[in-house]
Amino acid sequence: MTEFVVLFFIVMAIAGISQLFVRAFWRACVVSAFGSALVYALLVLVLTPSEAATNEMFGAGIIQVGLYGFLLSMIMGIAIRIFRPARNARADERRGKRE
Repeated sequence: MTEFVVLFFIVMAIAGISQLFVRAFWRACVVSAFGSALVYALLVLVLTPSEAATNEMFGAGIIQVGLYGFLLSMIMGIAIRIFRPARNARADERRGKRE
């Protein structure tokens, strides 16, 4: 159970970071999916290297975590896309006042 919680927070962080730094919505979702799958593969290989090489469910886990990262990035991206124009407008106002 604790592994799932740790993986959940890692995937959530990757999804949020990809949505913040990648401007295109779908591209950010794809980056999040690949990043989540890569981090999952690295975690499994570091924590249980012998089991990952012999277990056929390792590949299924990579696919599952990638899809989960894509879905979570889509959900997080909706809120970011709604509030990004307001954040940019406030930043433009602050820049205008300084100049």
